[in-house]
Amino acid sequence: MDQHLTEIVQDLIRLESEAPPGREAGTGEYIYDFLKEAGLKPHRQYCTPDRFNVTAELGRGDEGSLSFLYCGHMDVVPAGETSAWTTPPYEPNIREGRLYGRGACDMKGSLACALYAAKQLASRSDQFSGRLQLFFDVDEEHRNIGLWRFLKDNPSADFVIVGEPTDMEIALGHRGVMAFEITFTGKSAHAARPGEGNNAIYAAGSFIARIQKLQEEMDAAWKSGSTDIRLPSSAVQVTVIKGGTKVNMIPQECTTELDCRLGMGETQESMEEKIRQILEQVSEESGCGYSFRRLTSCPAGWCSPDGSEIAAIEEILMEYRGRQPVPGVFGASCEAGLLQKYLNAPAVILGPGSIRQAHVTDEYITLSQLEEGAYLYTRIFEKLMNAKVQKRSE
Repeated sequence: MDQHLTEIVQDLIRLESEAPPGREAGTGEYIYDFLKEAGLKPHRQYCTPDRFNVTAELGRGDEGSLSFLYCGHMDVVPAGETSAWTTPPYEPNIREGRLYGRGACDMKGSLACALYAAKQLASRSDQFSGRLQLFFDVDEEHRNIGLWRFLKDNPSADFVIVGEPTDMEIALGHRGVMAFEITFTGKSAHAARPGEGNNAIYAAGSFIARIQKLQEEMDAAWKSGSTDIRLPSSAVQVTVIKGGTKVNMIPQECTTELDCRLGMGETQESMEEKIRQILEQVSEESGCGYSFRRLTSCPAGWCSPDGSEIAAIEEILMEYRGRQPVPGVFGASCEAGLLQKYLNAPAVILGPGSIRQAHVTDEYITLSQLEEGAYLYTRIFEKLMNAKVQKRSE
């Protein structure tokens, strides 16, 4: 195990970069300095006065040669109750072949592997006919402001690798994601005189019960094969609820937040319409009003397995493991769908670590996955920077 690689991951974990609120600047400066010391010319792409993406390029970028993008996010989800962690979340700890810390898996392990690979190849940058674009963005875990800022400059690429954790297996697609905030408004009253009020929490409860039923219906449709099964079933989950002021007051307001995942064939519009129909029913029956706000959204992504870039990656994985790779799907959502949509380029998800370890207490990545990720990224980047652009059918 290369000690330099583990040091990079540990350095990144120590730089707390939770979003929200959005404290990626330290991580961004570290990546900027690392790439500069490696001999590249990194660039800070500001989204707000104190939040910025980092970009850099390797290779000559000759006409007709492949230009491809590696995308990795610098932010992490909040660590939550730190006392629940075996060791502090931002003090990386290695034990029993695992490196623990918030972001170890999602996705500072991947960032470290990409940085390691870039450093290995930087001295030979002018020898590669193609171009590797490195893109490290902010706010992936919240509102994607880093990606939207990147897209504002109309970037181009022929192929995309999103480095989310897939155990270094090729993932061809992922479900889309949407999040909503819904506030029910009733009428406050003394709890001893409930008939004079209208309980907003009861309206929210009715809404939640119908959301559960909607989930059951979507699961049944997916299992029956009546919807596209290339990706898992669409999902809608109530994940936050806040209501009430005092124990002896009928609550006037209750706010819920929904996390929605969009399977193949499920559009942002169709999911929103399903939720609005339920809201109208609940409002009519309860007499409570409601407000509805979309917090974020990213489309689903799906990439054909037939491209020459994927074949090149499969060849490297086959040589390394001695078995034929079987492309799958990514278990969560990510920015591949947006990149594929706006760059009009195939996007795969490929990175070290297991998605099962993302967003959990005592998050970790195995040292073997780090070693594998660094080696395979180096080989893949090297091979694709010498590839030609594939002509794609319309």
